[in-house]
Amino acid sequence: GTLAFAVVAEPPNYDCHGSTTFALVHPIAPHYSLLLSFDGKEYPKVNGDLAESWTVSPDGMTYTFKLRPNVKFHDGTTLDSSAMKTAFERRTNVNSAPAYMLADVAGYETPDPQTFVVKLNKPVSAFLDYMAAPYGPKAVSQKVLTEQAGSDFAQSYLKERDGGTGPFTITEFSVGNQYKVSKFNDYWGPKPDATSITYNILPDISTQRLKFENGELSMIIHGLTASDIK
Repeated sequence: GTLAFAVVAEPPNYDCHGSTTFALVHPIAPHYSLLLSFDGKEYPKVNGDLAESWTVSPDGMTYTFKLRPNVKFHDGTTLDSSAMKTAFERRTNVNSAPAYMLADVAGYETPDPQTFVVKLNKPVSAFLDYMAAPYGPKAVSQKVLTEQAGSDFAQSYLKERDGGTGPFTITEFSVGNQYKVSKFNDYWGPKPDATSITYNILPDISTQRLKFENGELSMIIHGLTASDIK
């Protein structure tokens, strides 16, 4: 069924490369995948996400990622190393707050569809952590970034839409009120239990609590006092 979820603020937009605000973390997480991810039980252990495996050169300046096969974007196109290169270059071109994670990149190589190589100007000890972080560079459809590029690297298009490979895709949108995401049937990972999620923009915590107690919300995540929780 539908998970009714509440967030306290709406981000400036839903562009996964556009912001590092707290408000952006939960709304974009269901839509996009990262190269790597942090282990939920053994943090800060890093696991593969879109990358099945990876190697680091002895000098710490070349990272080679082997991509999962048969990963689909929400528009039906297939993930490959060229799409990853385009998405990573876009993060730098948009040049918003998350761009610092790729500031020391010298370039990218795509020797074959499943191999994505990142070359750095200098060693960056936190680079794998950047790839696994919630604000890390996301895989975005090359078709979307090409066809919807406009004059702003598709920022206008992605303000209210997504272009990812995640378990859910945006299907309804009402600025300042709520939006709904629905299960993506071709998701490459474990299938989600919910068929859809409704995100309700509710800045007032007392309103969230009331709606939760009345059964209008399935889930709230923060802001309650200790006595409220009790």
